Amino acid sequence: GFVNFSAVLDWIEANFEQPEKIFVSGCSAGSYGSIIGAAHIHELYPDVSLYQLGDSGAGVSTEDFVQDSFPNWNATDSMPDWIPAPDGSWAEVSSLADLYIPVADYYPDDRWSQYNAAHDDIQTLFYRAMGGRDDWGELMLAGMQEIQDSAPNFHSYTAPGAIHCITGDDIFYTREVEGVKFSDWVEALVNDEAWDDVMCTDCETDPLAP
Repeated sequence: GFVNFSAVLDWIEANFEQPEKIFVSGCSAGSYGSIIGAAHIHELYPDVSLYQLGDSGAGVSTEDFVQDSFPNWNATDSMPDWIPAPDGSWAEVSSLADLYIPVADYYPDDRWSQYNAAHDDIQTLFYRAMGGRDDWGELMLAGMQEIQDSAPNFHSYTAPGAIHCITGDDIFYTREVEGVKFSDWVEALVNDEAWDDVMCTDCETDPLAP
């Protein structure tokens, strides 16, 4: 994946001398790539405002997966090594907070964000395949809170139900939680307007579920 991203980055550099602003997003596994990719893009355009949205990639994993399987992905080879890593090594990253917090701290003028459904069916499926229990939602919320507590330029939007990914779906424009439409939330994100965490109170029932 990073090989493809690097080719795209070369194309961007050749075709865009100085963008007005940059928005980086990715769905599911691409959510993680959007965090790493945003850092690399920012190094290419250090004076351009950047906005990142991770869509349905909460990074909830079991300890066994982190220790035994994650190293096989060689993800650390693409980490932004100019940013101080947690515990001094990107190889020690074991949670989404370990990735978001140092990157958001290094780029404090940028905005970083994450969208999740409270009972995301795909993320829950993969978590159980790793040997996880029925605590994905609880761990997801705890992870978002950990990032929010340490990175004031990060906010999250948590919707009810189980629908995985919003950015490629019509519900991008119809999703509303606690009176805040998701499309308006993203618009505020990229236009430097007032912007905060959004969390469903009734997270079981999704009015947009098919």
